[in-house]
Amino acid sequence: MNYIEISQFNNVRSEYKVSGDDLYFVSIANNKQLQKLNLSSLEITPELLEGVDAFRIVDDLILAGQNDCKIMSVYEFKNSRVIQKVENVHVLLSVFIDKCKVLYQNNVEKALYIKDTCLSSDVFVMPGRLDYFSTLSEDILISSSPAPYRRSIIAYNINSRALAWEFNLQEIGKYYSTIDKEWVVGYAINVTIANDRVYVLTYPRLICLDIKTGSLIWQVDVKPDTISKFIYLEATKEILLFDSHQFHFINAISGAVVRSSMSIYEIVKEMGMTTFNSTSPVLDEKYIYITLCYSHTMLIFDKYTFEMVHVINMNTCKDAISPSDTPVIYGNKVLQRSSDGVMHVYADI
Repeated sequence: MNYIEISQFNNVRSEYKVSGDDLYFVSIANNKQLQKLNLSSLEITPELLEGVDAFRIVDDLILAGQNDCKIMSVYEFKNSRVIQKVENVHVLLSVFIDKCKVLYQNNVEKALYIKDTCLSSDVFVMPGRLDYFSTLSEDILISSSPAPYRRSIIAYNINSRALAWEFNLQEIGKYYSTIDKEWVVGYAINVTIANDRVYVLTYPRLICLDIKTGSLIWQVDVKPDTISKFIYLEATKEILLFDSHQFHFINAISGAVVRSSMSIYEIVKEMGMTTFNSTSPVLDEKYIYITLCYSHTMLIFDKYTFEMVHVINMNTCKDAISPSDTPVIYGNKVLQRSSDGVMHVYADI
């Protein structure tokens, strides 16, 4: 491997998203334009939409929140146009059912509604709330207890308009804080829904719940006093858990730990790095990529042997890298955003 920086793009806001051959992002400048970067040609298509506060990609659509997220515009990839605008729906607190219907949270009433733009109807469903990870699986909507802490995972049955189940995390996620010298009740750090299962990361363990019943299927202990991250791998039905020290591949069905790496932390210390705040890992067919936020260094590991095969020194980064700005892998290119809004593009040549 021989990665060199081949390009930079300025004014890229965090929370960029990839669909197919394109990376979509909101420009920090230019009236918050939603723009598209083709990952093959590295050409930018500006001004898909203006004044975008937040957006999501669902199938062949972009759902964009505008006017302080009071309006949701539905943008169609195929025809490169807005096919509808939905008022009073927050793009991050809604679930798109189809091109007519959207399930959303009414903040005034603290209730769930379904807005049908084709029929011009707005129907009350039941009291409830949505979370940023909320997903509708058939008739079950997954959410959580109110912020600031997700003390429990909640499921609503949209058809029967009743609470389907609630899983309390306060005991199973309880941990001892070595900083505060006291026990802290459990809450969800991250939640992912896939294949009729709900995967919940707490500080002491990763748990798996049945989406229909809320019953606990399995749990895996997590190394204490670490900042853990996990990603679901659809192709292999595995979970990659990174606990700031080791990579762990976990069978998403059974919860069995398939394989674990050596201590990545020890490798980093040998490289002379004293801090280990990182992005979430990303994978391609052969490798794991992870960026160390303050040292401007990306480490690349063989995902089967865990051997470190390459280091990308991002010497042109003038600012730290946010842990939420995960690297983007596309063919022989690696993209990494720094906190000053610069997207750095590296190519293996």
